[in-house]
Amino acid sequence: MTTPSPDPRDLDPATVRTSVDRTVHAFLDAKTHDAREQSMPSDIPAALRECLTAGGKRLRPLLCVLGWHAAGGHGDDRLGTGAAILIGDMALAWSDELLYGADHPPHRLARLRRVIDVMRQEVIYGQYLDPTTTLGPVTDHEAALRVIRFKTAKYTCERPLHCGTTLTDGGPRVRAALSQFALPLGEAFQLRDDILAVYGRPDDTGKPVLDELREGKHTVLLALAAQRADTAQRTLLDAVPCPPPVAVALRDAAARAVERIS
Repeated sequence: MTTPSPDPRDLDPATVRTSVDRTVHAFLDAKTHDAREQSMPSDIPAALRECLTAGGKRLRPLLCVLGWHAAGGHGDDRLGTGAAILIGDMALAWSDELLYGADHPPHRLARLRRVIDVMRQEVIYGQYLDPTTTLGPVTDHEAALRVIRFKTAKYTCERPLHCGTTLTDGGPRVRAALSQFALPLGEAFQLRDDILAVYGRPDDTGKPVLDELREGKHTVLLALAAQRADTAQRTLLDAVPCPPPVAVALRDAAARAVERIS
């Protein structure tokens, strides 16, 4: 039996973002109404709405939808799950309510619950590993990569895809194929973000630069620079965390050290 090809419109990122936003806003409208009906403050749904309308790529919901289609899913049933992943960053309890309000058979929801539980555990481990890497040597790029694997590659890319395929009863072969795609993608995404955090232009990225150097965060970029640094450069690299003027000099030293890769 041949699996029907998905409608290209269902895979359009702008269409997915619009549909997910519509689902989330309808849910928050209902929560705002409930709060007013029960004479409770509506600050929480209002704050969530403000966060959700401040921007963002909607990457996790989009990958959930792609995982759904990768395992043969079709239609709009996955949007509640994608929206739940998005809102779950801010409101864990409400994300569960939104998730279980989706129209899926109980056995699929039970499996999905296990995937989401694992996803939440992994990102918490990643959050824990992030500051603890500073206790080790600055040259340890494997430790920095481990943080990326749990905080970004799994949480942002792999598990949302697994959520989508779980809702179509996708088997282990589909999940394994999605993991082979998602983990390198997530790692590349974070490595690029780390580079932009040092060398990017705030006007282009919308993010400040040099904060990670000032805070002393051990990134793969910093580790590779430390591995290739000469004595003077290593003295600067060992100065993290550091004040802004030192961070500028450190950025330039890191660039010179990394250039020695080739």
